[in-house]
Amino acid sequence: GAAGAAPQGSEEQQRSKEILVETPGLAALQRVRPAEEAGAPISDCCSLRVRSESGERTHELRMLLTDTIGDLRQHLTHIR
Repeated sequence: GAAGAAPQGSEEQQRSKEILVETPGLAALQRVRPAEEAGAPISDCCSLRVRSESGERTHELRMLLTDTIGDLRQHLTHIR
């Protein structure tokens, strides 16, 4: 390949295709948090990376620990 080309799977290449998405439950929790807590991270959340069927995009889903697989599937269907 070209000398200046980024290797396949490089961090820069992956970052340009990654889309950050918050589930509705996490977004709602952030809206109701008091202003003084807004800067603090939410301790009962997690992140999950899901690649699109085409492999062109990666969605980083931030969700509550109480979100279910059903919630995840419903949200992925909505963002397609």
